[in-house]
Amino acid sequence: MLLPHNIKLFSEDALMTTVCHKQLSLGSVLSKEITADFEGGRITSDAGGLILRLLDERYEIAASPARCLRDPRDPGKTVHADLTLLKQRIFSIPLGYEDANDAETLRSDPALKTIAGRLPRLSTWTRGRISGSL
Repeated sequence: MLLPHNIKLFSEDALMTTVCHKQLSLGSVLSKEITADFEGGRITSDAGGLILRLLDERYEIAASPARCLRDPRDPGKTVHADLTLLKQRIFSIPLGYEDANDAETLRSDPALKTIAGRLPRLSTWTRGRISGSL
């Protein structure tokens, strides 16, 4: 359908404005503030998991079932706690890693380490940038 050029479908006041935030606070891990920065730099497609981490902290998505689990293995010979393993499984599914065969590859991903409550190992450049902003 063609409209005459002098008819306005929307008034200037009715147009929606977009507010773009450059940063988003996502809580903290081990007393370090986690902030999503949309200015570029090192990028991960799994940053949505940081929101899952916030939900887990509030509603104990992983902690509640972890309290019900009993691991028969010798605790002195295990590397990861039951809660850590359960978080890895619970958070990997909504991030698209539902078959659990990516754990070895993803163990060094900074976003996934942060989701699990561990601080990622940072490059010298990143450490310098962080300490410069403190």
